[in-house]
Amino acid sequence: MLFSFTSVGTIEVGVLYAFISYLSRLNEPLIELTTQQSMLQQAVVAGERVFELMDRPRQRYGSDDTPLQSGAIDIDHLSFAYRDDNLVLQDITLSVPSRSFVALVGHTGSGKSTLASLLMGYYPLTQGEIRLDGREISSLNHRVLRQGVAMVQQDPVVMADTFSGQCDAGARCLRYAGLAGAGNSTTGRTGAQPERRAVYASW
Repeated sequence: MLFSFTSVGTIEVGVLYAFISYLSRLNEPLIELTTQQSMLQQAVVAGERVFELMDRPRQRYGSDDTPLQSGAIDIDHLSFAYRDDNLVLQDITLSVPSRSFVALVGHTGSGKSTLASLLMGYYPLTQGEIRLDGREISSLNHRVLRQGVAMVQQDPVVMADTFSGQCDAGARCLRYAGLAGAGNSTTGRTGAQPERRAVYASW
């Protein structure tokens, strides 16, 4: 025998070792079950978001196919709500001249990303107007809107490919971004390179 109880009822080393060994084997499936449950809960939440996206009405575009020229943006008494009873943006009026830069600063949830999404035409406006080159954004067709308006997220997704393989920005854009030497590399992206690449890819 490898282990046994002594005559006085105490546990020998072999019994204790076997007990600890079997206990660890018992804990492994329990830990694995807990991990699987956590993954299942994450999958359920992700699935709900996917189905919510699929249930949204299809984005509609206008018939105006005249390309945008100046890029001037005019927002007139804009209000928007994801739900009817909760306005995210209320009575926003803003004018952005052509070739100018504007920074929107605010706390988390103040509506910065929502306004950017409205400029992309992702949602119908609740009230007010957004005009590009003096034309309502809802009147622009798909090609004009997508060629004239681009958005770069805070955490852009950069594929494992060369910059020239991700977009045909050309050598001039690479030089402007300070990435002329990075066009032939698929690794070693540091600092703000992904953001800078995404900005110039949107051109």
